[in-house]
Amino acid sequence: MRITNLSLKGHITESLRLGQSRLLDAQLRTTTGRRIQRPSDDPLGMSQSLRLRQRLASIDQWGRNANQAHVQLSYSLSNLVEVEALVSRAREIAMTGSNDTTDSSTYKALVEEVGSLTEQITSLMNTQLDGGYIFGGRGVDTAPYVVTGDGTVQWRGDDGPILMDTGPDAMRTQVNVIGREALAGRPARIETEGADLDPALTRKTSLSDLNGGQGVSPGRFQVTDRGGNEVIFDLTEAGAESVGDVIDLINGSDLLDVSASLGTDGRGLRLVDTSADPTGSLVVDEVDDGTTAEDLGIWFFGGAEDGIIDGQDIDPLLTADTLLDDLQLGEGLDRGIIHIVNGDQAVDVDLQDVRTVQDVIDRIDGSGAGVRATVSTSGRGLVVESLVYGTELSISDTSNQSTAFELGIRGLEGEVDVFGLLAELETALSTEDPDAAASLLEELELAVDQLIASRSEAGVALREIELSQNRMQTLGMDLEMAISDIEDVDFAQAMMDLTTSQTVYQASLATSTSMMNLNLANFI
Repeated sequence: MRITNLSLKGHITESLRLGQSRLLDAQLRTTTGRRIQRPSDDPLGMSQSLRLRQRLASIDQWGRNANQAHVQLSYSLSNLVEVEALVSRAREIAMTGSNDTTDSSTYKALVEEVGSLTEQITSLMNTQLDGGYIFGGRGVDTAPYVVTGDGTVQWRGDDGPILMDTGPDAMRTQVNVIGREALAGRPARIETEGADLDPALTRKTSLSDLNGGQGVSPGRFQVTDRGGNEVIFDLTEAGAESVGDVIDLINGSDLLDVSASLGTDGRGLRLVDTSADPTGSLVVDEVDDGTTAEDLGIWFFGGAEDGIIDGQDIDPLLTADTLLDDLQLGEGLDRGIIHIVNGDQAVDVDLQDVRTVQDVIDRIDGSGAGVRATVSTSGRGLVVESLVYGTELSISDTSNQSTAFELGIRGLEGEVDVFGLLAELETALSTEDPDAAASLLEELELAVDQLIASRSEAGVALREIELSQNRMQTLGMDLEMAISDIEDVDFAQAMMDLTTSQTVYQASLATSTSMMNLNLANFI
């Protein structure tokens, strides 16, 4: 077959282009040290590399978080060491002041020193790092301690922990020390032990608030009516979030002769079989070995022959949105006027027209008594605590009323705290009262112990951070090596490929030149 010059030239050009491309790729691999220049070079390897790089980015972020947490905790610890030394000095001053031989000039000097200690401790606890207050909880933009006009020190921060992701497997570390916890266990606080406002179950009750806050396991349960009809209900699929959603889900089934409602006792759910021709029992069973029916309080061993299941008490939590009419299982409570005394502040708080727990909280918080009300951590009652150190807090009912008692906040409480002790010590020294100074020795020792405990907790967190940093460093190196194994070239092989590509390309050039120079004379 005759090969034309045009066809020959095209073949030579394509051969040179391929050779040049292979040579360029070999040069790129050698100069960049990367085996994969583009996704098409190795799609599977590129996919693996991207996944590893995403993991490496997460580790880098965890490492940065850990470094930031380490700086803040270290800085907090160094400040707490200084505060501890100052409180220890206050105890030494109290010991000196408790001596009967101390003269007036010494007392005067000690009073001035106590005032200085208060200022220094306030300054240390208002320390900032990168523009944020480190001891004020989540309120980093607000000074946690404020000296009022009468010289008392008020807490203006919050108790919110700052948590940071510092490692894999959902590892979170508290990176801040709460100033109020470091300087005192708590200020004066009223919370009746064992109090339970016992809210009634309502349609609006969230499933997550049931069973004392344990919630309801998302899953499936089966209801079989007395006519033998069976239906499986899936809370997750239905998107059920409240007790009302569960009731509507059951009542919405056309395949069952069962109606669901709130129990008459306000504690649980009630199922009633309405089968016209009953042949068996009303049965509620778990599906997939779950606990959904049990968590809803409607699992009933053996079923109900009479077709009525009165559910168990599913114990809803008290929330800010709870109506006062729903407390005490729907009996409600007396709404009157309560009297709050917090140090020198005495106010009456009118709760006669409030509707919800949040209304009660807002009235107490806005009373001007320097107190804060919250739902207790147990979710059973209310807590009222002073925002002022060194005071006694008292809450009582006005005549012939029982609002504070029924809310579980009636009482009288005080608390040991550093600033309150320093104020009492200053008063004892000013009046040259050795017995009053002596009475503060044990409490100041407790204050030192509180600071040591706070330092210990921060030290444990700091150690966890350091372990996390080491772990992140090791994981990062391992991932970088894995990425390198996928992306990087074997330089010995790369040089060999480059030499081979150069040789082949040069040979192609020489051959092409020779063939392109042929003419008719070469064949005569």
